[in-house]
Amino acid sequence: HVPTAAAEAAIALSLVLVALDVGRKPVPAMAGARAALVFGAVHGLGFAGGLEELGVPRRAVGPALAGFAAGVEVAQVLFLLVCFALFAVAKRPLRTLTTYAVGVAGTFWLIERTVPLLH
Repeated sequence: HVPTAAAEAAIALSLVLVALDVGRKPVPAMAGARAALVFGAVHGLGFAGGLEELGVPRRAVGPALAGFAAGVEVAQVLFLLVCFALFAVAKRPLRTLTTYAVGVAGTFWLIERTVPLLH
């Protein structure tokens, strides 16, 4: 069991790390796969806590996870299509803006989620 505040702080930290990584040279495929696995596990902790808070019965966890995963995949594809269209129009300024937006949002969320852990 991981406290909700700690899981949410870890998720926020993962967003900050992703923003800091933008523009750096590519990492080897295995290192990227390991990072994706760790980030996925961290985000999974947040989702598990959300299911618990919603009171999802154990027998419904499988369908809930499948539905959530399918919804996330569809949303990601739609989001990427919109992003590719926007990048085609305004490549560099948009990349800089979105990088800062993710970094600022992640930093704010990290601070907001970490402060309660210190008390």
